[in-house]
Amino acid sequence: MGEAIISRRGGGGKVIKGLIITPSTVNQAIPKGVHDGTGYVKGDANLVAGNIRHGVNVFGVIGTLKERFKSISGYESKHLSIGPGDIETFTITLPLTPMFIFFYPTTGTNLPDMSTFSKIFQLSYGNEVGAKYGVWSKSGFYTDPALTDAKNVTDGNLVYSIIDVSGNVVTYRIQNTSTSGYTTTTDWNFNYFAFGL
Repeated sequence: MGEAIISRRGGGGKVIKGLIITPSTVNQAIPKGVHDGTGYVKGDANLVAGNIRHGVNVFGVIGTLKERFKSISGYESKHLSIGPGDIETFTITLPLTPMFIFFYPTTGTNLPDMSTFSKIFQLSYGNEVGAKYGVWSKSGFYTDPALTDAKNVTDGNLVYSIIDVSGNVVTYRIQNTSTSGYTTTTDWNFNYFAFGL
């Protein structure tokens, strides 16, 4: 027994002290050498079935979490001056991570009754999405052409678009495509219905 220990150390094995391994998405090689016994693999109290999506296996823990979609409707108003050729971009932070956003613009004090969203949304299923209604959908989430083709909303010379969604932050653009005319100063309202996680 003593000879075996001497042989291991005599072979030039490096003594490794306090090695701490943090689990990740890939296998991690354990360094070759003699470990002093103070190292460990990190644990996490959050590694429980209720925190893992249903059916997903993480280190032998099978998830039981069944996520439920949430929905929200509202509007964001910006007081802007928009003239020929102008482009205005602004962001909206939603209280959820959207998978689907149904939106339409209004101006001035013409704010929507949020109960009308359900009526407008029902029209979309009859392929009757009007020019003043638009839709953003996370890639692959919703594929009905009646909605997915309505990403830009055109109202006269103005084009309204959702140009980016990162997490719960929505980037929205208003573009005046006219090459001449007057500058309009008013409240530009982004009205939306969204659902997600």
